Amino acid sequence: TTGQCTTLVRHKTQDVCRIVDYLLPDHVVIVDGVLSINPDNHSRIILVNDFIFPDSPTTHTVNCPQEDLSICFISDTHFGSTEWMGKVWHRFVDYLNCRIGNDRQREQAGKIKYLCIAGDLVDGIGVYPDQDKHLTITDIYKQYEACAGYLAAIPEYISIIISPGDHDAVRKAIPNPAIPKDIAPNLYDQGYLMLGNPTTVSLHGIKTQMFHGTSLIDINMSIPGMSNEDPFGTMKELLRCRDLAPTYGKKTEIAPVEKNWMIMESLPDILHTGHLHKNGYGKYHGILAINSGCFQAQTDFMNSLGIIPDYGKPTIVNIKNRLQTKVIDLIGEY
Repeated sequence: TTGQCTTLVRHKTQDVCRIVDYLLPDHVVIVDGVLSINPDNHSRIILVNDFIFPDSPTTHTVNCPQEDLSICFISDTHFGSTEWMGKVWHRFVDYLNCRIGNDRQREQAGKIKYLCIAGDLVDGIGVYPDQDKHLTITDIYKQYEACAGYLAAIPEYISIIISPGDHDAVRKAIPNPAIPKDIAPNLYDQGYLMLGNPTTVSLHGIKTQMFHGTSLIDINMSIPGMSNEDPFGTMKELLRCRDLAPTYGKKTEIAPVEKNWMIMESLPDILHTGHLHKNGYGKYHGILAINSGCFQAQTDFMNSLGIIPDYGKPTIVNIKNRLQTKVIDLIGEY
């Protein structure tokens, strides 16, 4: 049954008044209150005591494995862009190959078993007007060919998991299928795990959800106090709504598919996003949320949003030690 009903939040319920700012069109919430019906015209109003979000349990338990291994999280490499940070990328490859850093840093790098890339591997073609002026590679096939070449320098013992973003060769509307094999054959031939967006994988028993994060900017523009500079704050809203794209009709295009793949029916141990080109992480109710920065200098679009990118700062999570998390600074530390 669908319908409409007016709700009233009284000023004396200040905590509830603050929640109202976080309510967006299309949010699914429980309204806890008292229904009042006018006997004359049968109009109805709910006097609100509280709004209850789907949310996640306050104590999410992670079953950490005994193996002393780590997962590396990156996104937004943007191979083919004039703003691609090539020197920083090569330093990242040197780090993964344990060729740079002190003994502790090399030991840390040697424990990395998985590399998760949450979209925008390449800069793409025709993503925005006059993009060709900002490309070093103007052929999408050659962009992915270059991408495969750069990834091939990563040690073979590191399993690479790839999901697409809005700059990749997939439809703009989410959810996205995996990057097609006929466009990026080398990525498939090199044995990488090519998945859609969003996607969920189990890495040594750690349930990891990857989502490029196009909806993050919509949320930041809709909720007072939210900022592109604080991706963890925005990711908490995704977990509270249990929906990766909780509002419809903004900048984020959502495909009219039969099942809503944006709904978080079961919760991950780690939620990994990109898109904002900002680093940020934290735990919400025991779930580790990571936005992993980029390998691209500031573009005109990022400048228009006031975003100063965090490039060359991969996030490393040790899965044995309660998801102990560290951001490495490839420019300042190495």
